[in-house]
Amino acid sequence: MTKKSPEEVARGILNASGYPFQMAVEAEIRRTQDKHGWKIRSHEHPWISGSNEEGFIDIVIEKVFEQHVIAQAVIECRRRKDPAWVFPISTERVHKRSQPVLFCMRKSRGMETGWVSCHIDPDPPRAEFCAMQGTRSEDRTLEGWSQDLLTSLKACAPQVWQVDGELVLEQCVWPFVPVIVTNVPLVVCDLPASEVSLETGELPKAGKFLGVDWLCFHKPLDAGYPGEKMTELSDLRRVNERSILVANASKIADVLSTWRFTYPIWPLTRRGA
Repeated sequence: MTKKSPEEVARGILNASGYPFQMAVEAEIRRTQDKHGWKIRSHEHPWISGSNEEGFIDIVIEKVFEQHVIAQAVIECRRRKDPAWVFPISTERVHKRSQPVLFCMRKSRGMETGWVSCHIDPDPPRAEFCAMQGTRSEDRTLEGWSQDLLTSLKACAPQVWQVDGELVLEQCVWPFVPVIVTNVPLVVCDLPASEVSLETGELPKAGKFLGVDWLCFHKPLDAGYPGEKMTELSDLRRVNERSILVANASKIADVLSTWRFTYPIWPLTRRGA
């Protein structure tokens, strides 16, 4: 067996981490800023929550869309060796299509925050499941990464207020957009649930698979009880819905160029910490 050189050993250690990928995503966003208009505000940004959880946000970027809308995208970079992340979307389930739900902050005689229904243009595919090929039992899921990202995002909001609060007009709103950027191909499956075998649990040849550059991962990523009276169990699910945008790194400049955020529905339609 050929002995590896010190440089090869060091390269292998570095490539086994996610740091080169994170640095490459930041460099690409910075390089293409004139194309998409988002500017980098911070990277490897420290945060600490009210419950003393702490960590670092990979990248924070900002773009002003209207006089009163200052979007902040909080980015988590995920480099994986998975062949694909597959997002099944039922084509048969009858339900009202929910708007994406983002954490927002507004200047209204002080700082007001909460979870708000927001319009994102173009309207993305929405999925509540993500099938990925895990290789180890300790591998985390998209849900776990999303919950961590939302915790860091809420901790970042007061920091943004401290910097920006006195500089902006009354009624300005900051939508905080949680984004997971990955090297893994993203695939959406229009899944006809009635054609799934109840014996094997598998989808036969039915279903349409489409590669996408980005999508909205939307589901109850919180489990809090808001204190208001609920008439249906599904109401509790609804108030805990959160949205994460998932984007492919190779298309990040194009994806950022397409996003448009408008003034969200206010007053707050969903309250929560």
